[in-house]
Amino acid sequence: MPITIDGNGTIEGFTSGLPDGSVLQVVSTTKTDTSTFTNVNSGYTAQVPGLTVNITPSSTSSKILIKGIVTFSTSNVGQNGVAVTMLRDGTEFAIGDAGNSNTRASFAGYYSPDDDRLPQAISFEHLDSPNSTSQITYGIKLFQPFAINLDLYVNLNGDGLTSFTRVRTTSVITAMEVAA
Repeated sequence: MPITIDGNGTIEGFTSGLPDGSVLQVVSTTKTDTSTFTNVNSGYTAQVPGLTVNITPSSTSSKILIKGIVTFSTSNVGQNGVAVTMLRDGTEFAIGDAGNSNTRASFAGYYSPDDDRLPQAISFEHLDSPNSTSQITYGIKLFQPFAINLDLYVNLNGDGLTSFTRVRTTSVITAMEVAA
């Protein structure tokens, strides 16, 4: 169908807007510094400072694709996993169903007991339907499930040593508004 403009300025044959599934905006935060949570016990949770992203959807029908990577390590080579919970404006979401007394989380990862020089990367992704045109802050928090006290690190190797054989990393969170 040809596009025409009549004498009143009305356009015909043209559909304004982008099709569903189009990316409307992208915002991202890269955390390059480290965070240390010292002597934390079983059940400890903490939001990762500096790993949040703000986005303001242009429509209530928009979806927000949240994706990223958090790198972590622990001071204990025997008990060294972490669960990750996604946060929307400080409230947990995209978590597993309730079951017995299990802790609900979005994702989990295990830190290799064989080599504490390299942090473990946990990737995460979720398509959210916030039904809002107000600014939304997305972030993550970590959960330490083991029945011991340990140090939990973000973007840092787990043995506490410094040398060219140890690694510091980055963590990233990205929010993409998707037309729906």
